[in-house]
Amino acid sequence: MSARRSTSLIATSATAPNFAFVTPNLCNDGHDCPLSTTDTWVKKEVPALMLSPAFADSRSLLVITYDESESGSDRVVTILAGSGVKSGFQSGTAYNHYSLLRTIEFLWGLAPLAAGDERATPMSEFLGA
Repeated sequence: MSARRSTSLIATSATAPNFAFVTPNLCNDGHDCPLSTTDTWVKKEVPALMLSPAFADSRSLLVITYDESESGSDRVVTILAGSGVKSGFQSGTAYNHYSLLRTIEFLWGLAPLAAGDERATPMSEFLGA
């Protein structure tokens, strides 16, 4: 879903979906363009999402995962934000992309889809604020 489409969908709680996956294009996600382009996109889109009535007036979770790395490391940045997230919490636990899927399944009370997420640890330690 494009960012422009996502902000119109979350204009009110009545128009917001129960689950939305918003991803920038390959330029705005830092894959094909400089990080300054990504930074500009994030500075515009994230506040629009978080300040929308649908996000601000409900128990919502925003997950930002930046998985472009030039250091050769498998470590990536993931930020969780929302009313149910512990403010300023940091974890020393090693999570992966399956952990994010497992977290979504955990929050929705869903069974794991496959072996990768079934073995993954949900990021529930971040929640409970």
